[in-house]
Amino acid sequence: MLGKGPYTSEYKAEKIGTSSIKRYEYSHDITINNEELQRGGASYNWTNEAVKVTKEITKKENVAKVEISVLLFQAGNDTYVKPSGQNKFAEGAKDCKIIKIDNSRHEIYLEIDEIQKPYLKQVLDFYSKI
Repeated sequence: MLGKGPYTSEYKAEKIGTSSIKRYEYSHDITINNEELQRGGASYNWTNEAVKVTKEITKKENVAKVEISVLLFQAGNDTYVKPSGQNKFAEGAKDCKIIKIDNSRHEIYLEIDEIQKPYLKQVLDFYSKI
């Protein structure tokens, strides 16, 4: 949420970035007990800069400069990020593969086992080939 404000330990389960409440609570507990990890929501300035850089990155002449292989995951139930910028990037990149995970929320790495395990396997397989 834009301009969310400073860190708060409160959360609403339906708005978190994963469908795994246990993994979220584990991560949340670590954050509560470590001030260095506590972050608030996106500020207006951060969001504005993110929009500007997305526009720059997705310009055809800039995407064409990306010469490395890119593996890009999209969470089908992501309420934080819209896929349009990712799709535009992938269309223009030389070697970009998108893997959409329909039942996942934003934080795929914290998802339930049925989502997280295949995701991690694909990430590790990708890195083992480069």
